[in-house]
Amino acid sequence: MWADESVYGPPAPGSKVGDFIKTWLMGSWDCGVFTHREIAQRLMDTFTGLKLKELAWFENPREKTLKNGKPRARRAKWLPEREVDLVYLYSDYYIDAREPTSAQTDFFTVTRMDAWGVSTWFMCTPEAAGKLISMNYDNLAVKETTIVG
Repeated sequence: MWADESVYGPPAPGSKVGDFIKTWLMGSWDCGVFTHREIAQRLMDTFTGLKLKELAWFENPREKTLKNGKPRARRAKWLPEREVDLVYLYSDYYIDAREPTSAQTDFFTVTRMDAWGVSTWFMCTPEAAGKLISMNYDNLAVKETTIVG
């Protein structure tokens, strides 16, 4: 994962990769989060309903080349100081928003079919939310919502 200057504006200050990275893609990648492998493992050991997916890594084109195509004179500021082992964390337990049932796992994916296609949300039970908040991770927002069909 990288902060591409052409997408996110000027180089990001510092070189810390947060505990969680939100995906801004539409579709199936939008029902989970990118996180560090050790955090994913800790959460999978603590909660039910979580799965881990390995990521395919490719060289960052902005690591060695500027937006104008010229080679970089020095290392980009927004690159992390060390390699970070990231994975994708999601739930493969699905609940239909039109017929919500009580969740049988701590984490689950809610789906809804509408005029734009299938919408998905990565969700958890109120009890899991309380535990997750108490773990005090960076870059994590837990918001309460009600499933409505």
